[in-house]
Amino acid sequence: MEGRTVIPIERGVFAQAGKAALAVLAVLAVGGAGGCAGAQDVFGDPGAGYVGDARERVASADWPRAETPTVVLSEYAFSPGTLTFRAGTPYRLRIENGGDSTHFFVSDGFFKAIAPGRLITRSGETAQPALKSIALAPGEAKTLEFVPVRTGAYELECTAPLHAAFGMHGTILIR
Repeated sequence: MEGRTVIPIERGVFAQAGKAALAVLAVLAVGGAGGCAGAQDVFGDPGAGYVGDARERVASADWPRAETPTVVLSEYAFSPGTLTFRAGTPYRLRIENGGDSTHFFVSDGFFKAIAPGRLITRSGETAQPALKSIALAPGEAKTLEFVPVRTGAYELECTAPLHAAFGMHGTILIR
C-alpha cells in the first residue's frame, strides 16, 4: 500500500459517527422522550450556605401581595431565559414542564440565596425545602414559594443529559 494513506477504522470518520450515534442512543435511553421517569426533587443540607433565618423571613412576608411569575421548561429552553426578582418580595414561582421529557430546574446559587417557604407539588408540599434540584415530568407543574434574600446573578440549568449543552440554561437575577 505504498503511496496510500490508510486510516484505521477506529479513528476514521465512520467510527466517530458510530460513537456519536451510540452516545445519542444512550442519552435517549436515559433521558429522552419520557426520560428519567424516577426523577425526584433533591434536597440539601439546610445549614450549608442556605439562608439561616429563612423561617422568620417567610413568616413575616406579606403573602397576599406575593407575585406569581411562571417559567416554562421545554426542549431545550427556559422561557423566559432570565428571571428577575426583588429582594424582600414574596413570590410564588410556578415552574411548568411544557416539554416531552423530564427536565430539572437547578440553580445552586439561587436556592442558597432565597428563604424558601414551600415547594408545592401535585402529591403534596414540603415546607422550608433546602433545594438542590426541582424535577418535573412532562406536563407537570410545581410552585415554589420564597422570599429572595441575597442579591446577585445566578446560573440556571437543566441537568438532564445534554440539555444544558443544547441551550437549556438561563439566568436568575435578584436585585
